Amino acid sequence: MPDYEWVHREMQRSGVTLSLLWVEYCEQCRQRGKMPYKSTQFNKYYADYVHKAKATMHLEHKPGETMQVDWAGQTAALVDRDTGERLDAYLFVAVLPYSGYAYADAQRKYRH
Repeated sequence: MPDYEWVHREMQRSGVTLSLLWVEYCEQCRQRGKMPYKSTQFNKYYADYVHKAKATMHLEHKPGETMQVDWAGQTAALVDRDTGERLDAYLFVAVLPYSGYAYADAQRKYRH
């Protein structure tokens, strides 16, 4: 069984995904001569761990009262179709927590 306490701690780090941790888990299993879980089973057991550990917090929200915003992860590399120039962009994300509606937009990173 994977160490889901470790998986949960790693998930808090920027740029870490459950898919990435599954690949690392598979490599560790193969090095030990063991058969790893498929990704769907790995993800299900992680969801079970989170539910059992109550690692989430439920917050009540009134409609339109709050909006949660963040600049997500690392910069993304975009290519201008006309010039072929590489453009660095930040990903802006906003969520209305009551409805769960999300908005995302790439914002160009300007060099001064």
